[in-house]
Order: sequence, then structure tokens, then C-alpha cells
Amino acid sequence: MAPRLSRPILSVLLSVAFACGAQVPLPDDSQMSAAEVAQLQAAQDASAAYYARIAAELAATGQPRELAFAATLAGPPPPENAVPGGDAPSQAIPQDPRVTQWRKLASARAGSDVLANILLLQGDSRVADAMRDQALKRWQRLEPDNLAPRLFAGDAEAWLPQAGAYARLDMHYYEQLRWIQAALAAHPPRAAERAMFGGADVAPDEAAAIAAAGIMAAVALPGLRTLGEACGDDAL
Repeated sequence: MAPRLSRPILSVLLSVAFACGAQVPLPDDSQMSAAEVAQLQAAQDASAAYYARIAAELAATGQPRELAFAATLAGPPPPENAVPGGDAPSQAIPQDPRVTQWRKLASARAGSDVLANILLLQGDSRVADAMRDQALKRWQRLEPDNLAPRLFAGDAEAWLPQAGAYARLDMHYYEQLRWIQAALAAHPPRAAERAMFGGADVAPDEAAAIAAAGIMAAVALPGLRTLGEACGDDAL
């Protein structure tokens, strides 16, 4: 009987290997047997297949949130060794041709849906993207009292002196997290895709929660490098 993956290894796998087809480093594989490494690789492959499938299913709904999130799942992985918010150097990675079309549709249909517009901001903020810029402007218009959109804009020197004029800083993090978890839970893995659990008995809602948190950590936070650079000695 093949060994089951430990819960910590499973958490790493479900948190990192979401549908970008990314092949993440196997955690501490030097301490694993050949059978464990093979099982972990199979789980990673199953994860990639699962997220690729549900990306297409989400996009088929034609709804802006689903289209934006499908583009996240089918998009390129974050740059190797990237930190949240995309502060690492970007790398040229081939992109699924469906991603641009899904993002265009999501942008055209997002309208006054704040969450749909925020979902369009996921990914590397330094990559030129007209849909991202449009979504950011819509969010700013919908919530002019919210400082969070300015963090995603990256122009810290322009807004930092007037930061006190904003009434709040709300990235709608938990709203995003709950929506992503629900979206994943509504598309549970099929029998062949359950290899992603590495033999562990994981409830669907738990797996969805772990994966949602990992996706959020990878692509949903703004880069703060320009803010740090704008806070010079005089500001300190």
C-alpha cells in the first residue's frame, strides 16, 4: 500500500500547485522515499489537471467573477522565488491563449461588481495589462474612500502625502477568500483527480479552504516595494 502524504506536505501541495500547470519543488524530497516522491508528483499532476478543468468550467458560466478567476487559474505561475505582490523580477512564461479572452470578457462585464474587479487584479502587477488598469480605475471610482486600490496602483509617491484623507483600507481579502473557497467547493475533484490528496482523507470543504488560501497568498496581494521606497528617512 502506498504511503499517504502527511498533512503538512499535503497543505503545501494544495496551497502552491494550482492550475497554472506549475511544477513546484517537492518539499524536502531528500527526506522522502522514492515511493513518496512518486506519489507527491502524481498528486501535483492531478492538482494541475483539476484546476485546468475547473478553469474552463468557471469560464463557461460567462460571469465576470468566474471569468476573472478562471484566468487566474489558467494563467502563468508567479515568477520563481516570487514574494506576494510580485516584487521579484518577472519572467517570460508562455500563456494559455484563453486567458486574455477570459479577462477581456470579465473586464467588459465587471461593471460595479467590486469583487469581480479585484479578481482581475490578481497576478504580476508589473506586467502591462489594459484590463487590469481598467479594473483598478473602476474600483477606485466605486470606493473613492478606500486606500486599498492605490496600493495596487503602485504610485506610492503620488498618494502617500494624502493617505490620511482616505477613510479606510479594505482589500476585501476575506470576501475574496470566501468566494474563491466556495467556487472551488462547487467544483469538487473527480475520481481520477483525487490523487491530488495523496491518499489523505480530506473533506472537500477543507481542501477548498487550503487551496483558496494558497491562491490568495500567491496572486492576490499588492506589491509594496514602491511604498517602502517612498517612506524615506524623513517619513520615518
